Amino acid sequence: MIIHTSNRLSSSPKKYLFDIFFSFQASSLIPIRARPFLWRIFGINLGKSAYIGAGLHILNKNKSIGNYFVVGYGGYFDSTGSIVIGDRVHIGAKSIVLSATHKIMPSIYRRDRSQIDLMSTKIGHECWIGTGVTLPGVAIGDGCVIGSGAVVTSDCLQTGCTLESRLNVTEICPFDA
Repeated sequence: MIIHTSNRLSSSPKKYLFDIFFSFQASSLIPIRARPFLWRIFGINLGKSAYIGAGLHILNKNKSIGNYFVVGYGGYFDSTGSIVIGDRVHIGAKSIVLSATHKIMPSIYRRDRSQIDLMSTKIGHECWIGTGVTLPGVAIGDGCVIGSGAVVTSDCLQTGCTLESRLNVTEICPFDA
């Protein structure tokens, strides 16, 4: 059974319009040059000369993005916490940048809906992040290169750091007998 937990009726009208707008701007029907303009209209702090691929989904607008930003098709930015991206950063297609998490509960519930833990994700200047990378609340230093498919679970502050791991298991889910 699939349970949809989103409750649009309890959201504010402004939040609802924001969600509709960002679903619309992610469409491949919107010209590439129009997306940065639309982001700025809706209050996202975006530097000059940005390339934003179609299908990029954004949750909230708590982010600051530098100059000459490039992001490929089909990514996801969850900026419930904060996301700060430096100048000349390139992010590959279908990458995920997260800034919130939740506690893992007993197997009957799994997700604690009562508390969201905010994180901060920071990406330094002149970084190159490959396709399908997941960045959950980490700091990536200036000049880092993150390999495709990496799940970055700890900060990478050294310039020129390359991560090519395909899977990092950081925690085992509790199981109730």
